[in-house]
Amino acid sequence: MNKAFLYTKPHVLGVIDDSDDDTDTWFLDTSRQEIEQFFARAPFEELVVELVHIMRDGEPNYQVLTSLLGETRSSGDIQKVEMELIEEGTILSRLILFLDAASFHEFNRRVTCYGEGISSEQVNDQVVISVRNKTIEIRPV
Repeated sequence: MNKAFLYTKPHVLGVIDDSDDDTDTWFLDTSRQEIEQFFARAPFEELVVELVHIMRDGEPNYQVLTSLLGETRSSGDIQKVEMELIEEGTILSRLILFLDAASFHEFNRRVTCYGEGISSEQVNDQVVISVRNKTIEIRPV
């Protein structure tokens, strides 16, 4: 699956985007639809693992992640999403996912190792996963 669209530069208000988009990407590549379906249907633990990989592999476009996370998940576990940006609002530094209490406690019980160079820890009543210079926080509502 081609995930290059996740790492495009965010659009800046008031600036014309004259990037050279490949029309085949828009019409023939189904990667975006596949990721949208995955984000909507995957168990929460698998979604977190995918987010960790996305953060590890580069600087994801927060606008793209917002649209992917803004879609309604079939399980309804994510209640709210917050993002913290740096560098004039273009680089994602922190992603916070708020879960309903039951989903949070189930996730917290199953937290596992996410790979080399990635740490996770329980801080107060939240799980904090550090990936490169970014964090993913999972909190109960």
